[in-house]
Amino acid sequence: MKKLLLFLMLFLFVSAFKVGLADAVPDIRGDYSGSYTTVVSNCTDSESNGTYNATLAMSISTQTGNAFSGSAMGTFEVDGLTAVEYIQLSGTITESGQISGNTSHTFLETGGEGTFTGQLTGNTLTIENPGQDTYGETCSYIRSMSASRVSASGAFTTNDMEGIWEVNGLASGPGAPWWIRGPLTVTSNGAFSGSLEEYASDPDSVSGTFSISGDGIITSDDLSTDFRAAMDLGKTVIIGTNTWDYGSPGTTEITTLLKKAESYSMSDMEGTWKANSLASGPGAPWWERGEMNVSADGSFTGSKTESDGTTGSLSGTLNISADGIITIAGSSTLRGSMDSGKTVMIFTNTWSTGSPGTTEIKVMTKKEGSYSQADLAGTWEVNILASGPGAPWWERGEMNISADGSFLGTFEEYQGHPDTLSGTLNISTDGKVTIVGKDNGHCSMDSGKTIITCTATWSWDSVTTEMSVWTKKSGINPSWVEGHGSIYYGTTPLCAMVLANGQYMFTCGDNLGVWDLEVPLDSSGEITLQAYCSGFSPFKTVLTPSEALDFDIVMIRAAEDSREIDITVQTAPGTDNPNWERIWGTVTHDGQDLCAMVLANGQTMFSCGVNPGVFDLEVPLDPNTGEITLQVFAFGFAPYKEVFMQ
Repeated sequence: MKKLLLFLMLFLFVSAFKVGLADAVPDIRGDYSGSYTTVVSNCTDSESNGTYNATLAMSISTQTGNAFSGSAMGTFEVDGLTAVEYIQLSGTITESGQISGNTSHTFLETGGEGTFTGQLTGNTLTIENPGQDTYGETCSYIRSMSASRVSASGAFTTNDMEGIWEVNGLASGPGAPWWIRGPLTVTSNGAFSGSLEEYASDPDSVSGTFSISGDGIITSDDLSTDFRAAMDLGKTVIIGTNTWDYGSPGTTEITTLLKKAESYSMSDMEGTWKANSLASGPGAPWWERGEMNVSADGSFTGSKTESDGTTGSLSGTLNISADGIITIAGSSTLRGSMDSGKTVMIFTNTWSTGSPGTTEIKVMTKKEGSYSQADLAGTWEVNILASGPGAPWWERGEMNISADGSFLGTFEEYQGHPDTLSGTLNISTDGKVTIVGKDNGHCSMDSGKTIITCTATWSWDSVTTEMSVWTKKSGINPSWVEGHGSIYYGTTPLCAMVLANGQYMFTCGDNLGVWDLEVPLDSSGEITLQAYCSGFSPFKTVLTPSEALDFDIVMIRAAEDSREIDITVQTAPGTDNPNWERIWGTVTHDGQDLCAMVLANGQTMFSCGVNPGVFDLEVPLDPNTGEITLQVFAFGFAPYKEVFMQ
C-alpha cells in the first residue's frame, strides 16, 4: 500500500501545470505574436483609403482583477521598407474571456484613438478595433487583430495548478505492465487530493502538496526526488517522468495530467485527431500511429501503422461524459480524458487480445487547419519513455527551437546521464513534425500548438520503442534584442543610415562605420536590417538574433544605369522654431508612388502606409551653412541626394 500511495502521489504531482478554475477570470498577461489587417476609409486624401497588413507583437503586461493594459507594435513591409505603428490598449476581461476597452496609436505622421472588443480563447487572442485618427490626416479605420500567446506572463505560480485534473500514466521496465489513472483536485496553494485507480489494484486515496518553479517545472516534497514534470504554455497539460525507488525499483514511468473543463459535449470530439501510442509489458516493444476523423456523434474512421510495419483501418464510436471521461464502445478497459483546451485526449488501456495484459498509453492531438515553421519556434520541455529491450529508460530536458527550425536540446537520461541533441526540425502544413535527415521518428502537434507527441524506434538497436511528449513553455519572445556590427565599402567605414525593425541610427561622427541598435523582433523572431548611404545601393537582409549580434554590412556602389527616383520638393519656414524649415513633396517613378526612406538633416520618415509617395518633415537648418540636405532611398533605385539653400 505504501508503494501505491507514493506512486499515485507521484503521478498527481504532474498536474501542477494546469490553468485555474473554469469560473475564474482568465490571465490575459503575456507576449503575443500574430498579424492584423487595417481597413482605412473616409480619409481627407482619398488615395490613403485602402487595406494595410502588418505583423503584430503585443505585450499585455499588467492585470489587476479583470482590468488589464499593454502595448502592441505593428510592422509594415511596403516595397521593401519597414514602418512601425505603436498601439496602447487598456480594458477588461470577463470570466468567459471576452475583452473590451480603448486604444490609442501613433503611425508615421499620424495617430488616433479607438475602442476594441475581442475574445481570449486559450492562448489565441482576437480583437476588432475601430477608431478615428485624431491628429494628422483624418481617417476612419478598423483593425482586425489575431495573435497567439508565445510566452506566459512572468513566473508560473501555484494558482496555475488550481482545478481538477485527470491523471494517466504508464510504466516500463521491471514494474510493467502498469498504468494509473483518475481525478485529482488541486487548490491554489498546491495542495492536492484524489482517488486514483492503479493497474490490477483497487483505487486508493492520495494527498500532498505540489511546488512549481517560475518556468513551470513541478516538484513536491511528498514525492520522489527523481520526479520532474512540466506544464505547457496553455496551462492545461502536465507531463513528467520518474524512476521508482519503491515496489520494483528502477522502473521508469511517464505521467500525464489534463486540466478538466467545466463541461464537455460530444461535439468537442468532432474533427481530425492524430494518435501516438506506446505499450509496456508482454506486448512491448510496440508503438502505433494513426489518424482518426471523429463525427459529432462520436463515430470515427481512420488508419493506423504499428511499429512492425503492420497497417490497418480504424473504426468505432467514442463517448464523452459531461465531465470529460472518454470511453469506446465495446471496450471495458480503455478510458481517457480531454483537456480543458479541448485539443488533447489521453487514454490508458489493458490489452485483452494479442498479448493480453499489455498496458498502453495513447496521446491524441487535434489537428489545426494549417501549421508553419513559426509554430515550432520557442522553448519546449521534452519527456520521453522507452519500452522493450532498452527499458527501463527515460530522457527529459529543455529544447530551444529557432525560427528556421534549428534546435539545441540539453537533456538528462535515466540514471542521470547528460545528453545534448541538435539538428533541424520541419513541420508540414498538416502538423507532422520530423527531424531533417532522420526517418525513425514521427511527431504531431495539437491545434493549440503547445503540445507535440512522437513515437520512434531506436536506430541503434532497431527494436526498442519510445514515446515523447513535448510541452511548449514559451514561443519566440517579441522582446527587444541587441544588434551591432560595422558598415563599410572595401576597407572604408561609411556614414550611413542603418534601420532595423523600425529602429535606426547614423553611423557617422564618433560612430563612423559602426552600427549598434536595440530592436524588437518581428513575429517570426527575426530582424530585417537595412542600410542607406548616398552613392550606394540600398542594403537589406534578414537576420536571426544570434546573427545580428555581430553582422558587418558591405555596401555596393549604385549602378550607373539604376532606375532614378522622381522628387518634387517644396519648403516653407517651420512653425515651431525659426531655425527649422518645413520640407515636403512626393516620391515617384514614372508616375507611380514609391515607398521610400526620406532623410533631411537627421529627420526621417517613410513615404509609405496611408500616404504612399508623400513626405512632409520639419528639419533643422545646418548651423554653419543654413542648408538642407535631402536624401531619399528606395529599393531597386539609385539613391537621391539634393542640397537646398535657405
